[in-house]
Amino acid sequence: MNRRSFLSAAAATIAAVCAATALSSAAFAAGDGAVASYETFLATARTPAKHKQLFTSPRANNGAIFAYMRNSLNGYQFGWSEGPGTLHAAAVLNGLGVAQGVNDEMWSRYHLAAVLASNNDVVKAPGADRGNPWLHAAKPYPRDDADPNAPYNQDASVETLLRRGATIYICNNALRQLALKTAEAGFAGGLSTDALHAEFRRNLVPGGILVPAGVTTIDALQQEHFTLYDASV
Repeated sequence: MNRRSFLSAAAATIAAVCAATALSSAAFAAGDGAVASYETFLATARTPAKHKQLFTSPRANNGAIFAYMRNSLNGYQFGWSEGPGTLHAAAVLNGLGVAQGVNDEMWSRYHLAAVLASNNDVVKAPGADRGNPWLHAAKPYPRDDADPNAPYNQDASVETLLRRGATIYICNNALRQLALKTAEAGFAGGLSTDALHAEFRRNLVPGGILVPAGVTTIDALQQEHFTLYDASV
């Protein structure tokens, strides 16, 4: 095999691994509101990747966690020429930052931008009154593994990060806290805290994986050799 053929085959293999990682995250997402089992968690954490990094932030911080994930993916893929799929980037959404892990309907119906603002976490991203401002790409950007400045590689939406092989873990304890804070802000719409918590659990971002506790998941990921980056800085 000549060098060009070898590099082409290697790139195809890496791309396949990246796609498999994204698919596995989507497949394991608990759309019925169930918390993922430890075995399910391990299956998502152990997808093949040369590098593993976890990102966490106890507040939304204007979606900074997703920008850091994009930057690290690009740093390995383009800055160090490691290629696509070589970093498994995992977000653990905890604290009130867990609001980033629920879908547009929850943001709109329960005024989550106002809930966050009432807890000193002002959302500056446009469209937060209509939905989760960090969930969607502006358009379905075509995959581009060659140009670091291509819109696909500069986008920091949850949708695009999942396409690039990222995993999004969502803390169930924090979802209950979000329900409490939503009720305190007067936006629960007459639901009890338990009912609102259950509503949030059933309405995660597509591909989001519900875990029992963010702190536990951070530790478990570190046991799987993920390094920790605090995205709240």
